[in-house]
This record gives sequence, structure tokens and C-alpha cells, in this order.
Amino acid sequence: TYTGGSRPQWNLSFSPGGHYEIMCRATDKAGNVEDMHATADANFTYDATPPDLPDFGAVYWFHDVPTFSVTFHDDYQLNTIQYRPNFITDWTVIASHINQSTYTANWTLPDSYWDVMQSNQSYYLLFMINVTLGNIRAITNISQALQMRIDTVKPTVAIELPSQETFHATNEHFNITAVANDVGGSGIESMQLLYQYSTDGNNWTGDW
Repeated sequence: TYTGGSRPQWNLSFSPGGHYEIMCRATDKAGNVEDMHATADANFTYDATPPDLPDFGAVYWFHDVPTFSVTFHDDYQLNTIQYRPNFITDWTVIASHINQSTYTANWTLPDSYWDVMQSNQSYYLLFMINVTLGNIRAITNISQALQMRIDTVKPTVAIELPSQETFHATNEHFNITAVANDVGGSGIESMQLLYQYSTDGNNWTGDW
């Protein structure tokens, strides 16, 4: 409410970004109140908040050319999303004219980028995210970027039998220990133990 001179001014805070309409009503000193207006006195579009920082999660590991899926969000409307690896200077457009508050981008890294990347090194995808009204989220610091690494070396597994490679089990239960190794790689995700069966030691099922 304004009670000063003939040219009132207000300092207002709006959230979230979007379309707004405003209307002014006057009350005189006798208590007469202006009627509500049939339409807005003015309208505007407002968005002062940059796009959200995407949640990239942990390190992305790949053994061949990767495909990414990342969700971007703004409190109003996204417009353009660009990216580049940290070893490239030119930006590549992932999507433009989005006009949505949330957008999931899916794209595949070009072979020209993949071919120069090496194992046991970290690489980062940087992003430039623009919204409809011009706000920008520039993700150019590797601490906020999407981190990826190449792992093209297959893991190895060694089975440790109770005594020797061929043995006779006289107990109903016995232990077999398998040790998996993926030094410098993405880490072991899962292991399988497969076996064949034979009644005479000569004729096997043939399927593991």
C-alpha cells in the first residue's frame, strides 16, 4: 500500500519466474475504495533465477562411445542447452527453443571426441544453459561438470580351490573363493559362478 505523493513506486519481489499481471486500486481519505478492474493494468514476464545446476551424480564410466541422458530444469522456461568436452573450445547445441521448465536431453558423444580420449584419464563435459529471458547457467568449472572416464580393459577373476585344481569333495559343503580384479578401472559390479555337470567325468552337459 502506498500513501505518499502522486507517483507511487513499489519495490516488489516475485517468485517463481513466469507471467504476471498487476492492478492498482486507490482508497481516498474518506474510505472510498476504487472498484476492482476488469482487466490487468499491466503485465510482464519475469525470471531472475538462473537454471538449476543438474545433478550429474558419480563418475560416468564407458567402454565405447557413450550416450548421455541428463535432466535440466528452470523455474520458468529453458531455451538452449549447449555442451563441450573440457578439451574442446567450441560449444555444441544439444537442444534449442525448448520452452519448457524441465527437459531431458539425450545425445551421443561424437566419434571425433571419443577417438582422442584415453583410458585412466578424467574428462569433463561443460554446459551452457540459457533460459527464455536470457539468464544463463555456465557450468565451466570441472567441480560442477559431468565427469567421465574410459575403461576398455576387461576385469579378471582367479578361482581359489580348497587345495588343487582337481580335487575330490567328501563333504556335502565346501568353499570356493573367487578373487576379481579391475585395477585402475571402473570397479567390479557383479560376478558369476558357472559350472557344468557330468555323471562319468567324460560326457558333460556342454552348457555353462
